[in-house]
Amino acid sequence: MSKEKVLLRVFKYFILILFPLILLTYDGLYKNPYPHETVFGDEKLKVIHSEFIQDCKRFGYGGVVRDKDLLIMDYGKLYSGYVGLTSHKPKLILIDTTIMGSSKSFLYVVAYHELAHFYLRAKHDSSCDLCIMMPSISLVETMKIYYNMEQYKIKLFK
Repeated sequence: MSKEKVLLRVFKYFILILFPLILLTYDGLYKNPYPHETVFGDEKLKVIHSEFIQDCKRFGYGGVVRDKDLLIMDYGKLYSGYVGLTSHKPKLILIDTTIMGSSKSFLYVVAYHELAHFYLRAKHDSSCDLCIMMPSISLVETMKIYYNMEQYKIKLFK
């Protein structure tokens, strides 16, 4: 075999094997040149967001959340009976607490639901009897989900 053919074969193996490995390694070292911190309405929303991100990593969705930068997660007055709203442009989640009052379970489930819309692009699920991605939910339903949250997280991430 000629020297040129050997070099060509080595070059092909480099392109097929080593080059992708180099790119994967570089991708893991990449840092956003325009980093920012998400603005949260209060500490409760920050804690729920942090737990959601950890759950994404735990269930194998870490790469999905790494590439999305939520700008604002706050409270706002929504209309037409909505308790949560997610927008990808601007990167915003709003939660209306006027309907839910001071219910910890209602806030948690609605915030988790909106985070699933934003990070996972999860859609509403009208077919489930009780789940995080229900299109509408009552206080009693949020309490049932909240007190068995691990079970409902597994359903969401499967």
